[in-house]
Amino acid sequence: MNDRAQAQGEVIYDALRRLVRRLLARKTGGHLVDASLEELDLNLNVALRGQRAEAETFARELETAIEAQIDEAIEQAAAFRPGHSYCHRCSGSTCEHSLPPDSRHVFVGYSPVGAPLWIPFPQYCLEMKHPDVQALYAARPAFLTISQDAETLRGDLLDAWR
Repeated sequence: MNDRAQAQGEVIYDALRRLVRRLLARKTGGHLVDASLEELDLNLNVALRGQRAEAETFARELETAIEAQIDEAIEQAAAFRPGHSYCHRCSGSTCEHSLPPDSRHVFVGYSPVGAPLWIPFPQYCLEMKHPDVQALYAARPAFLTISQDAETLRGDLLDAWR
């Protein structure tokens, strides 16, 4: 790459970074992802022939693509709150459904209409036939883990909530 091409690339790259920062700053919830959003994956179509109107269309489409990725990042950041599960019914993780009834309950999936389901962990171990469930009640209780894949957790969701 020659010096001129490198300089032009740096100008374009810096302009895109400033645009992203400006769009991020004006978005509600932008502060949730400002420090963690590492990069955006942009697919750009550049017309090699055309009028000024195509440049304006390009700019609008670029801004829309950037905003869509920022919105997605904000939604993901807002959805994952420690101790909460995302509630499809309420479209968030701040409703009463998103929290377990008490510290002994664990998230085990979703109801058909998208509300998180909670169950006491020992009961869930019994239902899952965990071989070491009795260790929960030993003089020095053991740590037990049950891992479920996303499809199992979403298994009962109606298609409208997926």
